Amino acid sequence: MALDITAESADRENLARHPAVMSLLQRRIEVALSQVANWERVKKFVVLSQPFSVANDELTVSLKLRRTLDDALQRIAGDQLPGHATP
Repeated sequence: MALDITAESADRENLARHPAVMSLLQRRIEVALSQVANWERVKKFVVLSQPFSVANDELTVSLKLRRTLDDALQRIAGDQLPGHATP
């Protein structure tokens, strides 16, 4: 399955929000979780434009997500997820 993505939309930020990428990931998640109960399935997800890193102080040296970053990401992701309002 090929994605219809042009060269100008190939930067990370655009790819993270591109509808074809989101659709592909949604289908793959549905297939991968087809054998699990409905309550165990991923309902919503967000694709970030860059990976977490220790250098950017987003991960600890043991590769755990920093709590302050986790709280901020939940607020950001809430704004991006359809049907989810951030308080």
